[in-house]
This record gives sequence, structure tokens and C-alpha cells, in this order.
Amino acid sequence: PAGGTAVFTATVTTNADTPLGIYEGHILVKGDTHTQAIPVVVSVSGDASEVNVLGGQPPTGTPYDNSLMHGLFSWREDGGRSESGDWRFYFLNQAQEPDPGTGLLIHNVWDDIVPTDIDTLVLGPTVDMWSESFPSYFGPYTLDLVGGSTRTGSRPDWLFNTATGVNEEWVSAPLAQGLQGILHHNVLFAGDKFGVPFTTTVGTASVTPYPVDIPADSPSGTEIEITFRANMDIAGGVVGSAYGLSKDLSELAAWEAGGPWYWHKDFEVRDAGVLEVALHDAESTVGDTDLFVYKWDEETEEWDLLGRSTGSTAEEYVKLVRPEDGLYRVEVEDWSEVAGEQYINIRRPQGTSIALIGVPTGAIAANTDYTFTLRLEGTFPAGTYEGNFFVGPAAAPTAIEVPVSFVSTLEMTYMHLPLIYK
Repeated sequence: PAGGTAVFTATVTTNADTPLGIYEGHILVKGDTHTQAIPVVVSVSGDASEVNVLGGQPPTGTPYDNSLMHGLFSWREDGGRSESGDWRFYFLNQAQEPDPGTGLLIHNVWDDIVPTDIDTLVLGPTVDMWSESFPSYFGPYTLDLVGGSTRTGSRPDWLFNTATGVNEEWVSAPLAQGLQGILHHNVLFAGDKFGVPFTTTVGTASVTPYPVDIPADSPSGTEIEITFRANMDIAGGVVGSAYGLSKDLSELAAWEAGGPWYWHKDFEVRDAGVLEVALHDAESTVGDTDLFVYKWDEETEEWDLLGRSTGSTAEEYVKLVRPEDGLYRVEVEDWSEVAGEQYINIRRPQGTSIALIGVPTGAIAANTDYTFTLRLEGTFPAGTYEGNFFVGPAAAPTAIEVPVSFVSTLEMTYMHLPLIYK
């Protein structure tokens, strides 16, 4: 009757071999005088504990194809935004709590020339204010960025950057119980074809122990056995490198009324695994801060901008993997121009006092344990030290990062001897 309602049940059926991704359709409801279309969107997800393939299918001829990317980004200063560009979305579910040190290992290959670049971003279960305060409605968690491609430049004009230097990307991210999101973002497009096909293999890899805590006051020569295992074959084998140990560089920045509104810290980087700078809203009394990381150029005698993060809050992040040796500057701008302070988290594990011994060579077979050794070398004055090591496919040696920590309570004694001249 007029003004009445009708209830019906719509059922969506997928086959066991339906490729992962997002599919669109509609339900048509027809009346005497008009027809109403009800959009339907279905996400076919996979099991995160298994090996999954994303893309790699023949073209479907639909506007949204789970195996093709089309560019679609904008560099306009007045309209280019971080989300500009073509995207593809996939979801995996991890039903059980994974073993410590287990992460996703993601390998993407696309059929196009440089500079076409497809970044991979990984979202994982993250508790935020809303899911914590209203778990029945927003919970039990949201999905937030937990790993992915290393990005250089700034949004939306990202520069070409892959782990291999060509049209192939390896990334990793921690794996947690719950839903995981794998996002592909087409940030650069060569324009020599209308659609770029890609194939992404998603598996898991684990490094144990994770993280590595070297027992306090361990002597030089201490060795810790490390085990690597993947559920996917890695034909080119793996390589590893270690960095550290060094002390934390974090510091409290403060701005006084009237400015200046810039704070900076200069420091040397030598034999470093990463340079990672993070600002957090919870550690700031300023509503909006911006982050910049520079390196001093000896030839031009100028500061070169290597990374920046300029969002609308005090939550900013820049990470450089295996940065070149040299003098660096971390600069933070109080964009709000109000008196306040913020803790600047600077992580720069560097040095040659830890080393990896016996990293396996040759092809890695799926579901097989491979062992090698982390060795501590040298003595350390009292303090807390940090390091890290990388293990990854030969084509992407920094795919998996493992933090290393060490505490020394050793009080060093220095003896000053008089000089005697004859």
C-alpha cells in the first residue's frame, strides 16, 4: 500500500576461487512508475595466515578492476591531496593471535616501465579514542597504518621509490589478530598504457626472538640465535644487516610566547639502520606542529630536505631507511604559534657493535626454519642502547626490521696519567 514498507532478504554468493578484492553490483526495485537502484558492494577477503594472491587476473572491463591501476592522481597545488590517485583495497583476517615476531611479507610486481609506481600501505587493528570509548559502536578497534612502502617527497607529488629500484616492491608489516587492510596506491603513472596490471603475493614471515633484548651487561662476543621462517618461497634468498648500538636522541621541544616558532636539533648519522622521527598528539600541548628532516650538503653548503610531515594535528612521522652518513637536522614548527611543548621522538640506531653471522644463502623454501646468529661486540658505559637489524629478500634487503635493545650498568673508570718529558 502507499506509504507502506516491504522487507526482503538479499543473498550474495561467492565461489571459493573468487579472486580477493571489491566487487560492485545493484538490486533493482521496480514499481509501477519508476525503478530504484540499490548499490551493493562486496569485499571478498582472505585468511591472513595463508598465502594470498591479489590481482593477477585478466581484465574484467569494469571501471573498478581488482587487477589494474589507472593513474588518476593530481599534482594541482590547489587540489592535490594525499589520497589523490587510483586505489585498490583488499582485506585479510587473522583469526588467531599470531606468534610474536610474525609479520606480513608482501611482494608486488607491475607490468609497466619506470616511473610508474604502486605504493603498498598496510592497515592493522589499532585502538583509538572512539573504539576505546564506544566499543559496541566503533570497536573493538579501527584500522590504521602499520607498515608499507617507504615514501619520499610530499603528498600528493610522491617521488618514485621502491625497495628494488624498479617495477617491483617488497614491504612488510606487523601482523595482529583481527582484520588487516592491504591498500595499493598508484602514485606515479608513465602513461604508456591505459591500465597497468599487477600481481601481489601476500604471505607471512617471522623472526624470533622479536624484539631482541640482549641480556644486560653481556660481555663482548655474546651470541643470540635468530630463526627466520616464511610461509612462501623466496627464490632469490635473503640477506641481512645490523646497526647499533647507540643511545636515544629524543628530546623535549619548547616554544615561548612570541616565538620563534621553530625548534631544531642537529646530529651526526653514521652507520645507521634508520632515522625515524615521530610526533604524537598525546605528547604535545600544541594543537598543530609540522616536521621536517634535512641533511647538510657539503658541496652546496645548504640543507637538503629529505622528508616532511605537515598534517593538521601534532601527529607527524618521517622515516628514512639506511640513511647516508652525514649531518642531519630535525626541525619542528609550532604551526599554531602558541606557547607550548612537545616531545620529539628521534630513533637513530647506529654503529657497528652488533653483527649478523651465518645468514642463510640460496633459495628460501616455504615453511622451513633457517637460523643465524646476532653477535655483540665491544663494551659499553652505563646506559640504555638501541639497535636494529634487517632481514629480507635479496631484492629488498630491508623488508623486515627487528629492534634490538641492550642495557649496560658498567661504570667506566678512566685513569689520567701525567706526561713525562725527557
